[in-house]
Amino acid sequence: MTDAKIIAKLLTRNIFLGRIGMFVYKRMYGEAGVGFRTYRWIFIHSIVFIFVFCLLGTWTFAVAVFHRFFKNEHKNKTAMPVFK
Repeated sequence: MTDAKIIAKLLTRNIFLGRIGMFVYKRMYGEAGVGFRTYRWIFIHSIVFIFVFCLLGTWTFAVAVFHRFFKNEHKNKTAMPVFK
């Protein structure tokens, strides 16, 4: 437990990331799960992280393309009608 805390503090100074690092360390080195379960957990969560990062990438790409094509309409104030 103390080794996990030291490594978690070495990984980051942030409390939240330190807790994540300590959890991953305990998972990998058998305090929370041993053997095949650990590798399966790392495999599943790596797939989940890749999926989430792909979603974030496509979202930022779509926003960038949208702003590229609709920049002039924002300048001319024609995208949103003004009600007086």
